[in-house]
Amino acid sequence: MAKLALAGIAAALVYFLLPLPAHHPAEADVVRGTWIGELRTHRWEGVAESLWLSIKARTDEEKYGYSFHVPLKDFEDLSIAPGHRGAAQVRFALPRQAGRFVFEGSFRDDTGSGDFQFETNPAFVRQMERLGYRRLAVDQLFVLAIHDVTTEFVEQLRDLGYSQLPLDQLVAMKIHGASPDYIRALQHLGYTGLSVDKLVAMKIHGVSPAFVRDLGGLGYERIAADQLVAMKIHGVSTAFIAALRDLGY
Repeated sequence: MAKLALAGIAAALVYFLLPLPAHHPAEADVVRGTWIGELRTHRWEGVAESLWLSIKARTDEEKYGYSFHVPLKDFEDLSIAPGHRGAAQVRFALPRQAGRFVFEGSFRDDTGSGDFQFETNPAFVRQMERLGYRRLAVDQLFVLAIHDVTTEFVEQLRDLGYSQLPLDQLVAMKIHGASPDYIRALQHLGYTGLSVDKLVAMKIHGVSPAFVRDLGGLGYERIAADQLVAMKIHGVSTAFIAALRDLGY
């Protein structure tokens, strides 16, 4: 099941990441790089407009980059939206708890490019230290900021029994929506003590609390997490089960 989770992560997040020198900020540190972006309109869980960003940065020894979508509402001072026509100079920011991104550049129609700067947040570093995450490196803070991993997210997971998780697991849970609310709903249905890999796999493949409740209503209670994922992978829906039952199976 870990392979399923890793496959989902690879499919959902386009990235290349090389290890950076282990530099641990006592004060704010800065990462600089370049960005390209495209304004897009879609329907993702209530998000109507976003900016797809591809960012690259380089230190003295290494380089790294990520591609990801950000809802337009998360930005500060970004005054254009999908459907923009013509040229425009821009300077806008993406505030995150782990640090702040500032982008400068220009747009031609819906496509933009330029330079960015990321400055770490020493207050976040201190809060994470109190949660047991000591000596966070700049590249770790950079990744936590990209995926908007907050101390509240970490605290809620801890309160649900998921304490001191590795940073890559925190990021995977954030990427795929294995949120405290999702875990809490599953626990209410009796699914306690699930590993992070199983939670992520369940979320990737669409195992929702509603699906589990509907299965219970059809007489299938407390199905193992691996079997729930297998059912979703192979298209075994509650409608399919009900149709088989009506046929006498």
